[in-house]
Amino acid sequence: MRRHLPRPGVAPRLCWHGHSPLHLDPVASNAAARPLDIPVLTYRSQLLQYELARGRHRYLSGHYPYHHTLCAPFAPPWMFMTVLRDPEARWFSNYFYNRYKTTSTHFRINESLEAFLDTDRARQGGNLYARFLSFGTNTKNPVAHALRHLSHFHIVGVLEHLPLLLADCQQTLGVRLKPSVRNTSPRSKEDQSAEITPAIRARVQELCQPDIEIYTEVKRRLETHGSWHHYRLQLDQPQP
Repeated sequence: MRRHLPRPGVAPRLCWHGHSPLHLDPVASNAAARPLDIPVLTYRSQLLQYELARGRHRYLSGHYPYHHTLCAPFAPPWMFMTVLRDPEARWFSNYFYNRYKTTSTHFRINESLEAFLDTDRARQGGNLYARFLSFGTNTKNPVAHALRHLSHFHIVGVLEHLPLLLADCQQTLGVRLKPSVRNTSPRSKEDQSAEITPAIRARVQELCQPDIEIYTEVKRRLETHGSWHHYRLQLDQPQP
């Protein structure tokens, strides 16, 4: 089961600027990048900058990579937002949804859970936050770069602290969001648990280690300051 917000994920999210929303189509962007022979994250970054420059839409949403140097010239008026989920839970949710869904063949997973762990896609799914949020930087320390980039976001939330996120949206953006439940897993919790052995869970935790570090630090900041808004206020205070 997935909470549905305005396209939650690891991307610049929301801007109260312009007139209408625009959602990134992940399937189309992957297909468009392929014949150009460029990485899909590079292509999506170019799409993002183009739409930020146009300023024709009320908000942009989708799994875009973020690089502060590229996005900073557009803020204001743009405001950036992202929502994170516990990386281990996100990894398993993504696997079971794409393994057993019947509504679409896009991004389908055909391998068993154990076999899938040895694929590049499994490894990429484990460091999703690190890759998207450290885009265009020195990848020797993607966690540090990702956290530095997140410090520039106007709103950062985690699904496990949904009330804090909703309060931040109301205070910072002046809007009240009403999350709904969408994309429920076709695999029951009981059946999922039967497939996840202790050894498999340990391997997934290892794959997700960079994202776990990012998520844990974001969660710590939220719990320490009460909201991302107050965390950003603390950053603006003069240092002694």
